[in-house]
Amino acid sequence: MNELTRALFEAHVAHELRAAEQVEFDARIAPLTDQVFDWLAQVKLEDLLTPQRVLGVIDRYVIDLRISGGITELAGQLSQTVFSSELSSQTRVDQLLSDASFQEYADKIESLNDAYREVVRLVTETPSFRTLLTRGLTMVSVQLLLPNAGQHGRAGGGLLADLRRDLGLELSHRLEERLSRYFERHAERIVRLSADHLRDMVSAEALRSIADDLWETIGPMRLSELFSLLTVADVEDFWIVSYETWLKFRKTPFFRATCAQVVDAIFEKYGGESVLTLLDDMGVSQSMVVNEVRTLFGPMLAHAQKTGLRELQVRQRLTRFYESLPVTELLAQRDV
Repeated sequence: MNELTRALFEAHVAHELRAAEQVEFDARIAPLTDQVFDWLAQVKLEDLLTPQRVLGVIDRYVIDLRISGGITELAGQLSQTVFSSELSSQTRVDQLLSDASFQEYADKIESLNDAYREVVRLVTETPSFRTLLTRGLTMVSVQLLLPNAGQHGRAGGGLLADLRRDLGLELSHRLEERLSRYFERHAERIVRLSADHLRDMVSAEALRSIADDLWETIGPMRLSELFSLLTVADVEDFWIVSYETWLKFRKTPFFRATCAQVVDAIFEKYGGESVLTLLDDMGVSQSMVVNEVRTLFGPMLAHAQKTGLRELQVRQRLTRFYESLPVTELLAQRDV
């Protein structure tokens, strides 16, 4: 730059910085948001985006993005911070979940009569339930029929006590074997009867009563009391397992197909509508955007101005103009 160009450049930089200082932030952002929202009211969603483009973003940043292990590590550390905080020792469960909210959950659980009956059916049809039931019935029956079997004699030692113990052990083993074979032979009928009894016992009224009793116990508890049920290792393991589960789940065809269905449904409903219609339905307003931009970026821009970043940006932008060939030639002629 020659002397005249340099002088004009510095004067222009100073003007830009003064203008930025003199104009209030709201005065600069409000006209911009007015223009953007006016434009969004005219342009359709399908004019800006397609389902394929949205799914491409999901592919890149949800399905295929490599998530750093530091995220899960940080999440575990932050959870430990919350668990061990003084606030958790002062906050009760019913301060976070109101009684009215709990009642709404309980009402919904009470209405799931068909759902939990189906769960009972599925559980009772598993081989594991059959095995557990027969073992439990065998143990209970042995204890009821021979309550002291296998125990040492209470009245001193000696041969009589040893004989009583040995006979008790042998009788207990034989009885257990017989009962076990009996219950296994009749396992199907026992399971069927158990399922019927469980369905009758686990009624909507019973579940509601259990839920209310549970709330009366848990509601007044401090959060720290609940957190004490988990160790630091438990919390870390939880986040690791959740992280690994998410990594696998996001790669499944089900997740990808679900995303496609959701995106297609959104475009089917809003594709021919203006983008502003979609924003209105999502609860996003112009005043909200202005407020968030002011709250979030206002201090950032003020700090940029204070530390010289704003001046650096202005200089970089204006340098390209003053060093361009047309301006250089024009100012060279003026200098002559």
